[in-house]
Amino acid sequence: MNIATAKSISIIELLAALGHEPVRISSDRYCYRSPIRDETEPSFCVSKKRNEWYDFGLGQGGDIINLGKRLFETNDVSAVLSRLDKLSLKQVVHPSEKVRVATAQSAVKMEKVHLQPLQYNPLMSYLRSRHIDIVVGMKYCKEIWYTHGKKRYFGIAFENIQNGVEIRNPYYKGCMGHKDISIIHAESIGVQSAVCLFEGFMDFLSFKTLEKLGDERVCVGELCDYIVLNSVANLQRCLQRLGAYEHVYCFLDNDKAGMEGCRMVSNIYPTKVINMSDNYCEYKDVNDCLIGREKV
Repeated sequence: MNIATAKSISIIELLAALGHEPVRISSDRYCYRSPIRDETEPSFCVSKKRNEWYDFGLGQGGDIINLGKRLFETNDVSAVLSRLDKLSLKQVVHPSEKVRVATAQSAVKMEKVHLQPLQYNPLMSYLRSRHIDIVVGMKYCKEIWYTHGKKRYFGIAFENIQNGVEIRNPYYKGCMGHKDISIIHAESIGVQSAVCLFEGFMDFLSFKTLEKLGDERVCVGELCDYIVLNSVANLQRCLQRLGAYEHVYCFLDNDKAGMEGCRMVSNIYPTKVINMSDNYCEYKDVNDCLIGREKV
């Protein structure tokens, strides 16, 4: 058995073969008591569609190979493949099926919405999995609870200038209310001469974490305001605001959309823009740079 074949095996089928049954099933999401550690409340979840697992208690997750290493207590991929082969599990996921880390969704109807300070342990674990400093996360984000389709959900909330809320957890990426940019002013009193521009709030949190760690490669050595686009599609919404600053530090993604966005800003403000993505050119974005996950 090779890796591609192994990844075509359902994690749900693997867990069933090893005697682990879900405690709760909610659409695509199967929740278990963790098979890799002791716990009483189920916090180990599997996405059937993406064939990926995430353990909220550990703040870690991955594919069937990562899980196999933990289940079979080995770091040897060949040993994992051998154990999977011996179980003779059916292949239910096509090896070439494109897998996404998070399901991007448009705004959905949310009821019984409640915002509060960020404190829920599974969400803290999610931030840790992205290597984001917890104190940074608690400072700039909130915790949201809401009902959709008679089910209760939670996520990390990041507010924009129209009181809309960007929502993230390991299995959901969406927005409540109007989608718009977010602006975070420097703590120093007065108008700043520089602004940092980010595509998503996870990149902003990653930047603030790197700043706290004393990083000099990515971070900026002057007081700045911060604008988070929450989508490159919102770039037009902030172009006029950028004209008020002497320096515009672009921390957009190292992909086609990010490069085109930076080029657009540079064309309008050629003497102001500094393309900071060159400082993490081997990474897709600032969060990948923080994690150290280089582009393939």
